[in-house]
Amino acid sequence: MIASEKHLKREVLIMKSYLTKNNICFVPALIMQTLQTLLVIFVAVLLSLLIDAVSGSIQSGDTSPLKTILIACILYAILLGLSVFLTGRLKGRCIMNAMTALKRDVMHAVLQKDMVSYHQDSKGTYIAILNHNMSLVEENAFKNFFSIYESILSMTLAAVVLIVTNPLVALFSLVCTFVPTMIPKMFSKKLAETQKTAAEKAADYQTEVNELLDGYELIKNYSIEKELESRCLERLTQAEHSKYRQGCEMAKLQGIANTASILTQFLIMLFAGFLAAKGYITLGSIVAVTQLSGQVISPASQLTSMFGLFTSVRPVLMQITELLQEHGTCITPALSVPTKHASPILPDRTGHAASISPNRAKGNAADLAASLSDSGHDIVFQDVSFSYGQHNVLSRLNLTLEKGKKYALTGDSGSGKSTILKLLMQYYPSYDGQIFIDRTELKEYGCFFKECAYVGQNVFLFNDTIEKNICLFREKDPERLAFAVREAGLEEVISRTDGGLQALAGENGANFSGGERQRIAIARALYHQKKILLFDEATSALDSGMAEKIEMLILTLRDVTCLFISHKLSNSCVNGYDRIIRLEAGNVSG
Repeated sequence: MIASEKHLKREVLIMKSYLTKNNICFVPALIMQTLQTLLVIFVAVLLSLLIDAVSGSIQSGDTSPLKTILIACILYAILLGLSVFLTGRLKGRCIMNAMTALKRDVMHAVLQKDMVSYHQDSKGTYIAILNHNMSLVEENAFKNFFSIYESILSMTLAAVVLIVTNPLVALFSLVCTFVPTMIPKMFSKKLAETQKTAAEKAADYQTEVNELLDGYELIKNYSIEKELESRCLERLTQAEHSKYRQGCEMAKLQGIANTASILTQFLIMLFAGFLAAKGYITLGSIVAVTQLSGQVISPASQLTSMFGLFTSVRPVLMQITELLQEHGTCITPALSVPTKHASPILPDRTGHAASISPNRAKGNAADLAASLSDSGHDIVFQDVSFSYGQHNVLSRLNLTLEKGKKYALTGDSGSGKSTILKLLMQYYPSYDGQIFIDRTELKEYGCFFKECAYVGQNVFLFNDTIEKNICLFREKDPERLAFAVREAGLEEVISRTDGGLQALAGENGANFSGGERQRIAIARALYHQKKILLFDEATSALDSGMAEKIEMLILTLRDVTCLFISHKLSNSCVNGYDRIIRLEAGNVSG
């Protein structure tokens, strides 16, 4: 229980920091909210004075005090309206700043995940975090914070004014409002559970929708619309039912709170009426007591729902907080060799053992990355084994890939071809054996995947220009761009495309053929000076003519190491490879 409260406190503090830290509107918003609440509270005093002035004017016949109080009421109403407007503007700006900062940080946290941790959650989960869950935080945490502040402030100020007006009624009111404030604790656990379930079901439904849209062509091709609609409807029903259950819990909480609030107000008015009958308070005082007691009881009742909403959003806050505080992501490339261990031994090209100098691993990471991009890499797999669960994929693999050379990887499905590429892309860090990159073990190297370009069957293109898809939204280097376009064989495509480099690719590259998308991907890799290109069945979806062109293009790339996976190599290209490697049962055949 204590640990749970500590976690909740941590989440509240982190969310609060987004409202307060570097948010210039926070303090002005609180000041204006305080002023607005004060003005609302003192309406009760004005009403008391107005009623007493009316009563006095009727009895004395002198209307001048009444006119004065009427003018004061009009000016007061204008001032109150202006304060409400300014408070709304400042709170809106404060929440906008907080949400912008939070969404920015969550997006940053997602983008800094490594590939392994990223794939532990579905795409639907990330979309839910960035959309639905953010809306919950905005409504139930940030906006709710101001509502809770306003309610507590209103209760406090109204109680103070009530004490000044009539201490006896004030004491009775405070005792009566104690019961409604205890109600949220009865529902806190249940609300948290229903909110957590609702968030999980919403993520499941989002995942189902993503699959439906991503697999649209397959669905139409196999006429499985009814089956997919049924699956999606099942997830939708579960998601909506979980939201309904959460709504029922909130309705139950609000119903009990409102009942307690109304009964409390009846008791207070009954007490005030008794005092008026005895002549202890005036008619104006009764109106003031009515108004002020309502401003004590009503916020107390609302606080019940507000604390319930805040409790319900706790699982979402936990999820976001864990994402923001997640460590171990590959943010800055680093190269290090532990000094406590002996330098590893690696066979050189002649087959003799060569030790690695620890000094090679030292130095500025950025400078090292730049020098590696210029010189390329030798890659050595030494007794590498890897399994998916109980299924062995690679078994004591030994393989050397020299920089600048072209390699073809062939073999039956499941022989380990794609696994080799994914190991180089650092999808799976838990392999046995050693993989050396220029005589530095891959696990110690840092972000080696940033030195590689991976090209699969389906090349992803942003819905932007060809130029932006090559430069990837960074400042354009005209010479590098021209070189990449020429080397990737894109000049012909650009010359016959309206708009040239400024032509839009369409959603996921819909405006270009498969071969054209492959060329754009190659140009992208060359522009960013990737010295290792990994092709995973990149031409399998292309016709034989286009597949041969792409394969020939890959073989003509200068100073680039290429690892090309294919079930079927083009006959005219076979002799262009420096080595054709066939895998069988997770190892090199022959």
